[in-house]
Amino acid sequence: MINIIASAIGEETRDLGYNMLLAPMINIVRAPHWGRTFEVFSEDPYLSSRMTVAYIKGMQSNNVATCTKVMTANNQEWNRFSVDARVDERSLQEIYFPSIKAAVKEADTWSVMTAYNIVNGDYAAESKYLITDVLKNEWGFKGFVVSDWGGVHSTVPTALAGLDLEMPTGRFLGKELLLPEVVKGTVPVSIINDKVRRIIRVMFKAGLFDESIASYGGLTDTGYRRKLALEVAQKSIILLKNNNNFLPLNKETGKKIAIIGPNGNIAQVCGGGSGFNQGHYKISPLMGIKNKIGQCEDIEYKRGIAITKMELPIVPSSMLSLPENKGKGNGVWAEYFNNRELKGNPALTRVEKNINFDWGYGEFRNKNEPGSPDPKIIQTDRWSARWTGKLISPGDGWYDIGLKSDNGIRFYLDGKLVVDAWTDQSPGKYKITQFKFEKNRKYDLKLEFYENWGSCRCILGLEEFKPSSDTKEAIELAKASDLVVLCVGLNPEMEGEAKDRDRLTLPKAQEDLIKRVAAVNKNTVVVLYGATPIIMTEWVDDVPAVIDALYPGQEGGNALADILFGDISPSGKLPITFLAEWKGSATYDTYPGPRDFANYTEGIYVGYRYYDKKKIEPAFPFGFGLSYTTFEYSGLKLDKKSMKQDGSVTVTLNVKNTGAMDGDEVVQLYISDKKSSVDREVKSLKGFKRLHLKKGESKIVRFEISKDALSFYDVKTKKWIAEPGEFGILIGSSSRDIRVKSNFKLL
Repeated sequence: MINIIASAIGEETRDLGYNMLLAPMINIVRAPHWGRTFEVFSEDPYLSSRMTVAYIKGMQSNNVATCTKVMTANNQEWNRFSVDARVDERSLQEIYFPSIKAAVKEADTWSVMTAYNIVNGDYAAESKYLITDVLKNEWGFKGFVVSDWGGVHSTVPTALAGLDLEMPTGRFLGKELLLPEVVKGTVPVSIINDKVRRIIRVMFKAGLFDESIASYGGLTDTGYRRKLALEVAQKSIILLKNNNNFLPLNKETGKKIAIIGPNGNIAQVCGGGSGFNQGHYKISPLMGIKNKIGQCEDIEYKRGIAITKMELPIVPSSMLSLPENKGKGNGVWAEYFNNRELKGNPALTRVEKNINFDWGYGEFRNKNEPGSPDPKIIQTDRWSARWTGKLISPGDGWYDIGLKSDNGIRFYLDGKLVVDAWTDQSPGKYKITQFKFEKNRKYDLKLEFYENWGSCRCILGLEEFKPSSDTKEAIELAKASDLVVLCVGLNPEMEGEAKDRDRLTLPKAQEDLIKRVAAVNKNTVVVLYGATPIIMTEWVDDVPAVIDALYPGQEGGNALADILFGDISPSGKLPITFLAEWKGSATYDTYPGPRDFANYTEGIYVGYRYYDKKKIEPAFPFGFGLSYTTFEYSGLKLDKKSMKQDGSVTVTLNVKNTGAMDGDEVVQLYISDKKSSVDREVKSLKGFKRLHLKKGESKIVRFEISKDALSFYDVKTKKWIAEPGEFGILIGSSSRDIRVKSNFKLL
């Protein structure tokens, strides 16, 4: 299926006039907060590598170059520009390399992008080990290596490491800096020739010398693509809970249906950042349900919670006064430091009118933007500021107060920490809280800020808080309805590029809404949107059914209605583990961690591997997803009970639809090493097959197991080793729902 999807994306890319796509994103989901989870495939390296290969082959079949990204260990947005991912060699080989290795060796990806972050002491774009030793020499990559946008920090180290193309401006690998090094011989001409050769080779592969871009173009919004978008959404939506077969719903007319929640009349199609794509149109849950059962007055929508503010009026100079020891007048006292930690004496001090700054990217992206308060004194990146003064009360009562920043902020009023977001921020969004003011008072103000990389801004806003009547109206609607479809979850403002999740639970307003609605109407199904795990312990027992719609794309609302009303049996499976509590995560002790490094102390125990190893019960395990029908696994057979190192074992079993409805099942094969000289995972995914079975139908499923599925990476010999001994085959419907088992020996 992924091959068909990628082929359609490739066709549409050409229709839009382009011949390269910055995809697929193949990094592993390590930390559950990771904002770019929506762009990647899985927490599991095998699943991710299979999806990667199919995606690249489908895309490049249309002469559209893929840019497989990013290499490597880019697993958090927190401090992503400079964090040092400290990963041991075995974990790199077994967890973080497989997808990109498969992209090169199996799918012939035409380009690879380096990560922003540091990997084991070297920026990814300066890592000779990653780019030349592993990617080009060990794996035989023939395409070109491109930097992430603004991800280059040097000229000679980057050129010698093997990076072929710097984006977007060629600041370090352009004429001004690189050419003199070539003339001096610091960077050999042979290296430049290799870079040019690699880029031209891809241009030939993409047919750029055989056709003009004028031949591109076409209709992008086609009936075929609409149908494909619907099918993909139908097969992706995951049923997490269905007590007493609450779903599917009856289409019986005359029932009053309430659609409630912030995602009820909005189609959430993807997370935020460079991967954001609106689609040609968007079908919300409200639209999808109306399309399914008719436009009638018995379907009513209420948001249920107040709309999150995106902007606040800027605090004017007239509401600010200088500290007593800094003179009289309006404004704030500013101290600027040439480090991110506000250390030492400030390099620049002055009075600022108010806190309303947008310094831009600086020279590396735009020569017209300073990138700091004074680039002659304060460096463009990695600096900090402290503003102090008095904030004159706007009145008596509650006010929304917040900051739009990129990056970290700490805001104090009268010594109380009001806003605490001392992490890299997604630009353009306010961090807002409520504060109760007393009229005729002046509050001590202190605002601390740091800039790490890229764009930088800091803006202080304030506005009177006005309670919303949305919740009361939604509860009244829920009481008066026969059924509630409660659509909550995440959106591009909560997760995406440059934005890790703030918390793993839903926002408190959403949790409160679920509990209050469920208290007045027991016939409530919760529909979640988002890519990252959502902890549900506060409310999951209050409702009979929960659906995880993920980000289902432009046809999501129609697909949801098909699932809700039983036209399609749900068949999606979780590609990541949904944890029951944050404390139970493999990265609990290391994320976000210190600013400058991330210790991957969990090693190979990422995702379900960790939960298996520690015998922790997740809320919903990797590979989990319910159906409206039932499937019976039987007749597991191996064509041999032992295999040679260069041999294989053929595994077959029978899967039967024993329920009353047609449906799809995803059969999952896991391997366990019964005894090993090194610490190994309890089991790991090594095969999966999606089957469509009519009610009562049976099919034979076949898997082929070779040495690759049994091997681990030996750091001493630098080789993959499969040790002789007994291995287990475990096949089931999820990583925790194993239906049939068998064993065999490797000789």
